[in-house]
Amino acid sequence: MRISGAGGRVRVGYQTAAMLGAWTLTQTRSGAIVAYDVSARLTDLDTFWIQQGPMDLELQMGARIWAWRQVEPTFSAESLAVSLDGVPAIH
Repeated sequence: MRISGAGGRVRVGYQTAAMLGAWTLTQTRSGAIVAYDVSARLTDLDTFWIQQGPMDLELQMGARIWAWRQVEPTFSAESLAVSLDGVPAIH
């Protein structure tokens, strides 16, 4: 499964560490514990908060948000990459 979208953020508590533009979510494992890889373009980045933790990832899915807690993303100048285990919380 592969889903593309736009919009989301990386949070540290209630602080926004990064805002996401276009992103891609790819399922890398199915079964009892699913896994995903996410790549995203960054639209804004707070250099202090991206060095803090733990981080939460939120992806905008239409009117819903898919969220994973305590993720460990890798940031570059303009992008983010992260591997995720488990199903997201959906709100």
